[in-house]
Amino acid sequence: MRKRDGGTKQNRGFTLVELVIVIAVIAILTTISLISYVSTQNQAKGEKARTNAASVKSAAEAYYNTANTYPTQVSHFSSTFATLPSDITILTSGSLTSTNGESSIMYRYTGGGTGACIMHWEFAPDSRSPGAVALDHLGSATSGNCNATTGSFPG
Repeated sequence: MRKRDGGTKQNRGFTLVELVIVIAVIAILTTISLISYVSTQNQAKGEKARTNAASVKSAAEAYYNTANTYPTQVSHFSSTFATLPSDITILTSGSLTSTNGESSIMYRYTGGGTGACIMHWEFAPDSRSPGAVALDHLGSATSGNCNATTGSFPG
């Protein structure tokens, strides 16, 4: 604080430099908070997608244990021995994106009753980069008949 008029009055305000420093510190803290928030949000979305994919896998395995074949159509997942939570959408065509990847899981029956592929969108960086497609093979399914790197199954 500065004194004016030979030291008889005091100015009780902040200088421009002090205000700029405070604003800069607040901006830095806000940026750090936003980055942390987005990262945490993506981790939660990724965990939900992985959990949903695990639910689809469990339901497909339950169906296989009962019917001795993997589900050949989406309606098989609503049977009494392969029920999924209501917030999961199973796609057999189209593609996964960051918009639908949290609740949508791609499923592909590979034929012969012995294999299937499950794919989900990966939001959070772990061993993969964000947005990568994560595949899970069931039974005799291999990377050859589950080849998917773009968020959709080929052909």
